[in-house]
Amino acid sequence: MTGQSYIFDDHAVDAEFRRLQHIERNGDYYSQNRLRACGIGPGARCLEAGIGAGSMARWMAEQALPDGHVFGVDIDDRWFPASEIAGVECIKSDIRAFDPGPESLDFIHARLFFMHLPDRADVLRQMMRWLRPGGWVVIADADISIPARVTSPLGELWNELNGRFVRAVSKLGGDATIASRLDALFLDAGLVDVRADTHYSSMLTKDPDMGAFLVSSFDAICSLCDVSDVREEDLSALRASLPTGENVSTFYHLTVAAGRRPT
Repeated sequence: MTGQSYIFDDHAVDAEFRRLQHIERNGDYYSQNRLRACGIGPGARCLEAGIGAGSMARWMAEQALPDGHVFGVDIDDRWFPASEIAGVECIKSDIRAFDPGPESLDFIHARLFFMHLPDRADVLRQMMRWLRPGGWVVIADADISIPARVTSPLGELWNELNGRFVRAVSKLGGDATIASRLDALFLDAGLVDVRADTHYSSMLTKDPDMGAFLVSSFDAICSLCDVSDVREEDLSALRASLPTGENVSTFYHLTVAAGRRPT
């Protein structure tokens, strides 16, 4: 990933770190369960592509103890200190310039990463070369184009704002709908035992972590996309209602896909 293709590259530092932490609290469960099912354990050599705030790199390092190793690769090193624990090696690099060597890794994980890559198919094939025979790629991504279930005109505004985000990602060469095609992408690359599971979150439960994630996502979208045609009072009302489920009752269709390099 390069700064030119990552839409959040210029997002305010503190706000972006909070957004990344909200993603972790809402997504780690699904990624960790899939990696466990794939057999991650002591001695594993792993890659976290797009380390973000670091929770998955730290978790993989804990699973791989005592002799495993995790490479955490990101173009943004501002939050590397959060991941600097035993077994994690943080590397500032575009993923395409990183090279751990052929057949050197057992597990590769990335989340909300492939949507920003213009050349995602090439990157996936590159990752396959890094995997040992039998090694696994686990990718989690979201299809932002899937409308949230809404109950009011304010909710429809949320879907409109997400549509603007999808178009902004597309202008940078990314694809904010890639999650619905991860299984096809894996199969085209030659991975086997491919499985893709999609999860959605309900705001009717008023989950505080999901509410905080929605608010941080709303703030990011409003800072990155042109919303000058939207009334300020409507934006404020929508933002205040997001943690309650009153206008947006479901959101965040996260797909976790896994595939194995043939032996």
